[in-house]
Amino acid sequence: MIARCPEGAREPRPRALVLHSLAMPAIAESAASSLPGTDEFIERCERIRAWDYVVRAAAQAALAPPMEAAGTATFGSAQVWFTGTRARVHLLNETSLDELEAIEEWLAERELTAMFDVLPVIACRPVARVLGERGYRLVAWQPTLYRHLSAASGAAGGDAAGGAVRGSAVEVEEIEGESAEFRTTFMAGYEIPEQDWESAARIMDARWQADGARRFQARSHGEAVAAATLVVHEGIARLANCATLPARRQQGAQAALIAARLRCATEAGLQLAVSDARQGGSSLRNLVRAGLALGAHVTQWRRG
Repeated sequence: MIARCPEGAREPRPRALVLHSLAMPAIAESAASSLPGTDEFIERCERIRAWDYVVRAAAQAALAPPMEAAGTATFGSAQVWFTGTRARVHLLNETSLDELEAIEEWLAERELTAMFDVLPVIACRPVARVLGERGYRLVAWQPTLYRHLSAASGAAGGDAAGGAVRGSAVEVEEIEGESAEFRTTFMAGYEIPEQDWESAARIMDARWQADGARRFQARSHGEAVAAATLVVHEGIARLANCATLPARRQQGAQAALIAARLRCATEAGLQLAVSDARQGGSSLRNLVRAGLALGAHVTQWRRG
């Protein structure tokens, strides 16, 4: 069930906290930020991912009446968000390590155990060391991926640049305006219990509006089988959520949705697309097949 926001939580130290803030640190513009494998490039891609999560959580927190507990905070360079019992800390680096205690207090006041996403860059080496000393353990790796886009590479990419996969019966359409079918497909693809669909739909609509998501739906023989979104921020396309109906998985729907979103990003004149996926999952395999390359393995730390 969707949890209600707990009342009576103490406010954290005001010097460090900005609740429900959409402000994110500016992306440094430099030649290195466009070169895969550099610290600057890894940080640039992570800022897009963190921005999207923070914007969505802030939109959910602003819903009235509240549907599920949510909130965001900024501690120096670190961006923190939570929805329900899920909490994440992004962009904690050497310059903001002195805020770690304040972050932990903020999470404790909300009875949250957060995952700390630590980048594999020089500025984050002290973060991994300090987290280890404070009882955190490395529990997972989050692959982040990228693909440089151009009209030429799109035309040469064949399947990856088109709106459908060769030899597949799957067709993709971009959804404009209100679409109950898109929401239903999305929620069923994520296997959200039907009794929660009404509240989940409100949350999703708020998130999509907040991050300006473009919505795409895949059909097979006329039936809606999968749904996905595309978000653009700072001139970078992010292939965000993709959900396929359980009975229609492994039939090309996700591959078609990846291809269609890459094509749209290319046609919009964007030069870079990014995404992330669970290690070892089918989403990761489909993204790689579509021409995205591994940008970094973000290490994920949790206390206990």
